[in-house]
Amino acid sequence: MFTKGYLTIPDLLTRESETLLIDTRGVEDFEPAIPGSKTIYILKLLDRVKEFEKRYDQVLRNRMLLLYCSNENGSKMVRDKFSRRYEVRYLKGGMVGYLEAVTRLLGEHPYENPQTREETQLKLLQALTNRKTPFKTFRNIATHLIRSNPGFLKS
Repeated sequence: MFTKGYLTIPDLLTRESETLLIDTRGVEDFEPAIPGSKTIYILKLLDRVKEFEKRYDQVLRNRMLLLYCSNENGSKMVRDKFSRRYEVRYLKGGMVGYLEAVTRLLGEHPYENPQTREETQLKLLQALTNRKTPFKTFRNIATHLIRSNPGFLKS
């Protein structure tokens, strides 16, 4: 039996393994997104939690399920509907918190070439907010940004 709770943004950015990441925001809010996330609208998920658990049972036995919405409130509510058989968490701060953290990391990063700083920031931001970015790429970018700003993990 797993416990339920939340995952902080630093924990999300430093996690070693992939999670089953579900974006529960409405259709207008699907972009930007956290890399690797799948979209399931909150009301659909609330109505079909048991179906979801049955469909993803094998995956949920081996991976954490991480839910996120705009600000955390909706995903926190959905998390409470899941059984205690799986590790189900919500993202503390939601997408707003994620974007704030990524923006801060990009802004404080010491870029090697000041002439290409803005271009590099834009490319990194695009990778960190595109659900199709592979986990390995996401992890490499996040690790690099955090290494240059170790105080981020304490905030």
